[in-house]
Amino acid sequence: MRTLGRRGLLVAAAAVLGVAVLAAYPLWGSSSGNADAEALGSRQDACPVTAPDGSFLPPAPYPAAPVGTPGGDVWYGTTDLFTALPASGLELTVGGQKTFWWSLEFDYRNEPWPPITVTAARRASSATAVRSHVPATHGVVAGGQPFMLAGIDFPEAGCWYLRAEYRGHVLELVGEVRDP
Repeated sequence: MRTLGRRGLLVAAAAVLGVAVLAAYPLWGSSSGNADAEALGSRQDACPVTAPDGSFLPPAPYPAAPVGTPGGDVWYGTTDLFTALPASGLELTVGGQKTFWWSLEFDYRNEPWPPITVTAARRASSATAVRSHVPATHGVVAGGQPFMLAGIDFPEAGCWYLRAEYRGHVLELVGEVRDP
């Protein structure tokens, strides 16, 4: 019988923790993936939140619909870097947020702490930008698809630009941050 060794145990523990975190917390702080089109339209006027149109399908082996996310979440991004967003658009709350990212280039066995960077800056403001504050980690959802997990703190409510970068691939989003 083969033993895992210290690194193997750390990777296994991080994977188990990642699945537990993904199962316990909705992506992006969303409490619901459903919103009517009228409400979305009025919110988009104030803050043009990124709302996926459902046209992006991730490459194999990823499923057509995100696994382990709240109902109604939809893939958004490119084949190089993507995330799952509520169909109603990206909505966050002030304080710490967990952000989840996928890439075909990500191999959790070799990168337990992936070099993904998430930054945010308030739209129409000269406020200082914020960035992911702790090293990113990873998890694996049912079906074996690994994801990257990065935390970021939003200091105040408003309309925010978000930018994720992993291995030269960039994905930009706009989200509305509200007080809890």
